[in-house]
Amino acid sequence: MSKPNDDPLAIFGHVWGASGVQGFFGEGYWYQKLFACTIPGYSFRGVTFVAKTVTANPTAGNMPLTEDGISPMHMRPDCIKIGLWQLLLGVMLNAVGLSNIGINALVDKGIWQTITEPFMISVMAVGATRRDRKMEMRMIARSLRELIPKLQAPIAIQLNLSCPNTAHRATRRELVEETLVHLAILSKLGVPRVVKINVLADIEDMKRVADHPACSGIVVSNTLPWNAVPTWMRYLFFGSDTSPLAHLGGGGLSGWPLRSRVCRWIRDARSIGIRKHISAGGGILGPFGAWSVWKAGADSISLGSIAAIRPWMLGPTVRFAHRLFR
Repeated sequence: MSKPNDDPLAIFGHVWGASGVQGFFGEGYWYQKLFACTIPGYSFRGVTFVAKTVTANPTAGNMPLTEDGISPMHMRPDCIKIGLWQLLLGVMLNAVGLSNIGINALVDKGIWQTITEPFMISVMAVGATRRDRKMEMRMIARSLRELIPKLQAPIAIQLNLSCPNTAHRATRRELVEETLVHLAILSKLGVPRVVKINVLADIEDMKRVADHPACSGIVVSNTLPWNAVPTWMRYLFFGSDTSPLAHLGGGGLSGWPLRSRVCRWIRDARSIGIRKHISAGGGILGPFGAWSVWKAGADSISLGSIAAIRPWMLGPTVRFAHRLFR
């Protein structure tokens, strides 16, 4: 594992938020404000803020936003499936699809410029062709280059490779090559760069990425695409082999089924020589989940679904993880 004195991500601590769990600027969501008032210890204090994934141009996605460009229009968006049964079982399904107003409009709001603690911004290129995506990443880098000197706090960039609700797909070789190109573009910003993947990412491919000097670390895992969810889980969680979000591409699963996969991925990654920082997310719904990924070899954790489906465990997990990773 990385040592604190040579880890450029050490300043961001041992507990990160999953991208978007607190929105674009840390504003949070209505249910989080309710939980903060009703559940003792429900707080993101001690959690490094990671902004929701942004794109170069406005992206409609599947979750309509209000006129402010950051708030969901509906209290219970149709692109998120989380009923009482799913809450009891500790899972959720979403197909939000990167809804955002574009990086320039978000920068112009001037809110990132007021943050005083280290934070991260997640970015993704979604163009139809490799050339389009390269141009988009250059646009994103240009916006960030203008933003960074105006910030009051250190920043890192998460390069999202793993959203299951976007149209473009690439072969393994193309994905590695394109990732390295995008990292090279972002490296000119002079801030740490983290690659966000899901557990389906090939270990050997990610070693090539991690070994590149432009890569500061890896976040694993984003949600598990519906087509990778075992049939028995589909029936148990949603009562059908067909996703309730099939009309939106199927969506991605969050919750406890990801934890064992994440642990296995990290162990395999360490065994083949990946030494860069690894932040583990997916299925961490309590202190035991944090211990599991620490034992597997993670350097930090990323908390997401716990804030919605196990809110009473958020505070205890954050406190435990800080002690554990120290």
